[in-house]
Amino acid sequence: MSSTIVKSIDFHKDHHMNQGGVYLLEKELKHYWKEQIIDLKWDKKRPSLSLENTIRFIENKSNILASKDDYFLVKYVSLTSKETHKKLIKENFKRTITTRFGGGHRDKTKTFNQEIEVINSDRSRPKKKYEFLRNQLEKITHLNQLGVQLFRESDGVLTSDLTFIHKQIIQEKATLKQLTEKWFLQEKYKWDIIKLKSKNKDID
Repeated sequence: MSSTIVKSIDFHKDHHMNQGGVYLLEKELKHYWKEQIIDLKWDKKRPSLSLENTIRFIENKSNILASKDDYFLVKYVSLTSKETHKKLIKENFKRTITTRFGGGHRDKTKTFNQEIEVINSDRSRPKKKYEFLRNQLEKITHLNQLGVQLFRESDGVLTSDLTFIHKQIIQEKATLKQLTEKWFLQEKYKWDIIKLKSKNKDID
């Protein structure tokens, strides 16, 4: 089963602008692709081709869903995947379209940028964090089950044992929340730095 998910997507609109310019199809397909699972056929020797093929797949599938011919043009797409070999892969492509812009009468040629990024969720988080989260959740689940059992055995009477278990559950949940919030901020800062470096590299 594929482990690649579309997290966000945006389409170019002005390559087929008509007099109305409502773009309802783009809005509908953006909603459709959100959290969709796709098959990323990753080729380590030709990563750029793998990414470009993914963009074309999304465009072709969108055309089929909307019963259109060569209508959709991806502007930006962000994926999470376990197939890639790096934490973050980012690539820009250019596609030249010849069509009528703005409802004009003459064909015009224009080049559009297409950006794709793939975040490998497995590589972006240390294994120790996964192990801690699993152990912490198992501990909370065990305490909950023990609390339910004691509650039934006491016929609904609040005993000192139940009070102690309840305090333990609250403490464990607070610890879990505190650490996950800390990790979230660390990850956010790290990805902000990676993206900033990527933008600087593109400028250079």
